[in-house]
Amino acid sequence: MITMLFRNLFLVVVLSFTATYVQAQTTLFAESFDNCSIPNSWTNQAKGGDTNWEIGNCLALRKTNGTCVAFLNDLTNGSEMQGLLVSSSFDATSVSQLILEMDFHFFHKNNATASLVVYTNGQQLVLENFSKDNCQANQLNSKHFTLDISKYISSDMRLGIVYNNGGQESGWIAIDNIVVSGGNGTNSTNTQPLLNSFN
Repeated sequence: MITMLFRNLFLVVVLSFTATYVQAQTTLFAESFDNCSIPNSWTNQAKGGDTNWEIGNCLALRKTNGTCVAFLNDLTNGSEMQGLLVSSSFDATSVSQLILEMDFHFFHKNNATASLVVYTNGQQLVLENFSKDNCQANQLNSKHFTLDISKYISSDMRLGIVYNNGGQESGWIAIDNIVVSGGNGTNSTNTQPLLNSFN
């Protein structure tokens, strides 16, 4: 009986601690593009060619929750084209652990490349690169991923996607459901390499 009571008490303590930890998580930045327009304070820039990022419907929607996404469609653009989309700024200095979640879609053709970047302390730093070396050609490389970005914490952070078609028609890229959350304490999130589902 004493052993059973001890086990039950231990379970209550563990569950209480877990609940406290989960409640301590704070959403610092979120964007679902559900308004179907470029959010205020975002940067949308075409560096060559005339194709900017758009918000709305594209084939990548079959892998999301059915709402608008941010996408760049390069299926009809054969000229050199680079597209840059950068989020508004957020302050992450109130936490010690920072987690990024995002739906990412990349229909890769030819020599297209894309980079997920973070801007912090005035620097642009690459989180992941995507190219023919790690993406399947002519297929929708899609993933909802979780990535620990704690080492980039600063008071002025932005997220960005850089796309380059390599001078050829090169498919499309889309992002959706971005959430950056944080807390203080031990990292209990099961982070994983971003490209696992691309192989």
